[in-house]
Amino acid sequence: MNSIRTKLIRSFLFFAVPIVILLLFTNIYAVFLVRTQVSESYENMVALHLNQVDTALTDVEQYLSLAIYYEDSLQAIKKSQSDMSSNLARISLKNKLTNDILVYKTVDCFFAYLPEADTFLSVNKNSMEYRKRDQISIFVQNNADTDAIDFDSWKVYTIEDSHYLMRIIRSNNMYLGACIQMESLKTPMTLVDLGENIYTFFTDRSGSVLTPLNNLDLESIHEENSLIKLTQNGKKANYQFVSQSSSKGDFKLNVLIPEKNTLNYLPHILRFSFVILFVLCFIIIPAYLIFINKDILLPLKSLVASMKKVKNGDLNVRINLKPTSDEFEIVKETFNNMLTQIQDLQISVQHEKNTALKEELYRLQMQQSPHFLINSLNILYNLSGSKDYKLIEEMTLCMIRYYRFIYTNHFNFVLLKDEISHCEDYLRIQKMSMKDKLTYSFTVPDFLDDTPVPPLVVQTFLENAIKYSATEDGSVAISVNIDFSEYKQEDCIKIIVKDNGNGFPEDCLHMFNNTEKMFPQKKSEHMGIKNIQRRMALLYKGKSDIRISNSDGAKIEIYLPVSPDINIMRKLF
Repeated sequence: MNSIRTKLIRSFLFFAVPIVILLLFTNIYAVFLVRTQVSESYENMVALHLNQVDTALTDVEQYLSLAIYYEDSLQAIKKSQSDMSSNLARISLKNKLTNDILVYKTVDCFFAYLPEADTFLSVNKNSMEYRKRDQISIFVQNNADTDAIDFDSWKVYTIEDSHYLMRIIRSNNMYLGACIQMESLKTPMTLVDLGENIYTFFTDRSGSVLTPLNNLDLESIHEENSLIKLTQNGKKANYQFVSQSSSKGDFKLNVLIPEKNTLNYLPHILRFSFVILFVLCFIIIPAYLIFINKDILLPLKSLVASMKKVKNGDLNVRINLKPTSDEFEIVKETFNNMLTQIQDLQISVQHEKNTALKEELYRLQMQQSPHFLINSLNILYNLSGSKDYKLIEEMTLCMIRYYRFIYTNHFNFVLLKDEISHCEDYLRIQKMSMKDKLTYSFTVPDFLDDTPVPPLVVQTFLENAIKYSATEDGSVAISVNIDFSEYKQEDCIKIIVKDNGNGFPEDCLHMFNNTEKMFPQKKSEHMGIKNIQRRMALLYKGKSDIRISNSDGAKIEIYLPVSPDINIMRKLF
């Protein structure tokens, strides 16, 4: 959360988001206002036309109400006693209806039905097909005495897939009605230029479409004054829907205005703001983010990754940036030069440390007791007096091999088999010195012969055992067991040196096993063990261990890694 990437993005969003929201709100509100104004305009127009229709329907309804009660020809047809008078009354009624239908231009058909006289008369305009006239006649005669016909108001009836608006008045078993085709009711609206692709149509109260819509897939509609999506010629488009209900009949007048027509009423500056918003959201902002990512964030990411590698100790890393800005070039050159200088300085310091380490290891290795040399020479002197030349020869060879190993071996590691061979020479010399009161044994697997170990790591503890573990009769028994093991989850060799003496005093055990008192300044006792501990600390960097305890005598356990530090092996072996 505190990275530069997060801060840059956060600051950019802090300024960009309000601007985008403001533009978006402005455009949405402008579209809303235009839609509202367009909707109100068309609502007023629809209301005006519907009022005209309702007025015409009211006039027709009043005409029918007066005619059924006061028209003499109707009464004459009903009461006629002869065919002649009945025919004359029919002719009179038909002539009247023919003249009156010209007055009421909305009406397509007037009809009269007198069941008692078995008479059905209809007067139609030329716009109504003969087939439809028969359909209306059959419908009225079949349903006059049923609940299918509403005698209280104008009602839409569907006859043979055609929709008609009818008003039928009943009185004394006489029926007088007017019929209007829904298509013709829409005719006045077609004479007004409403605009391109604007549809006007009628629906009933349930929303079923009563007048056809060219190329528009719509059978019913239920929303009012809202946006709907319709299919025209296989293409979907949004339309604004305006609807008004008639006060005289169970139908509605509706208008569909294409959304694109509505947007045409927007001022040019607002249309331009749509373009600005689109360019800002989909071009400028992504381009800016790409620029920030390429020229700032990616170089920063590379810098941070390189610094993390340096933090973890990898000084070989170098920053390799493509040229982006002068500042990053300066940082790159400075960082790379600094790492080069650190590496050079590190190499110099390491060289000095290795030199000092080598000198200290050599000094520790050479800190051997001079008493052994004196004792060895004393043994040779005594053997010369006994003139046991074979024993003198053996003693001499052991001493030659022993001191050659001591004074000509300047390595910090030797093979385990060479260390064991050296220890056998040492113990053979000691055995001669102790007149066979020393017994020893070695148990070493062959596969460990070539394992590198520090020189004198075993001999030091053998020397300590001989010096401090002699029993009352002066005999000493030493065993050396070496095997493959594991220490701190790493492969190692385990060396166990045991003797049959009285073991170490408690204060010595505490001193040897306590790292804080590993190298006391006072006393020169056990200097060999202290040297070994010091050498192993320098060579193995804490990966080795020496455990000293008592178990029927002294017991020393040495854990050495199978593969010591490769850098020390390379430089000091």
